Amino acid sequence: MITRHSFCPLETNVSQKPFVLSITPHFSLGASFASELAYRTLLLNEQSDLYRWIIDGRNDHEIPRFGYSATLSMTYEFNRHWSVGIGVGYSKKGYRTNIVDIEPLTFGDVIDPITGNVHYSSNDPAIPQKLRNVYGFAYITIPVQLSYVAGKGKIRSISSIGMSVDMLNHATSVFVGKYSDRGWERKTTDQTEQFSQWNLTPMVSTGIAMQVGTRLRFTLAPVARYGL
Repeated sequence: MITRHSFCPLETNVSQKPFVLSITPHFSLGASFASELAYRTLLLNEQSDLYRWIIDGRNDHEIPRFGYSATLSMTYEFNRHWSVGIGVGYSKKGYRTNIVDIEPLTFGDVIDPITGNVHYSSNDPAIPQKLRNVYGFAYITIPVQLSYVAGKGKIRSISSIGMSVDMLNHATSVFVGKYSDRGWERKTTDQTEQFSQWNLTPMVSTGIAMQVGTRLRFTLAPVARYGL
């Protein structure tokens, strides 16, 4: 069967703009906000043409979705190059399906790649004319990372590698449908209990760091993550 109880996102923080404020010669506080583009992976734990067909159908109809994250962190600097940091944050991510136009479909057309449902007629007001599913996941995150700053001057390069422990706060599935007699409707279903409550997420980043004065530093560093 298909493993569906872990949301394992492959994501990229498309813009991360943290600032770091030095409070002692070795310790500093930081805050960051990032917009994220996330997607999911589907795994088979049983080889079957049917399950593979379902996965292929989902991959054809489901697309990445933008989300965001915000993090507060504390960093210890060993020297002017190496540092280690730990933080706590909140992350909202997910994926969605393309809008499916049901009106031109006839018997034999597959509408839902997950269930394989077939509708006989779109004239029934109980059947939506268009539909989309949106899946959302909210996490409390605890990232730990090792960073290296290279170069001299006010603008230098920075690279980081680390791991984040992610605790699922809630998971939702939103069905959005357009009906002939009442327009668009949304139905939200809580799916938190159906997914793993804890995830480990390796992450890697590289970018630039700009020193402003003696205590304040801004960085811009896209981050790639992959949930395990």
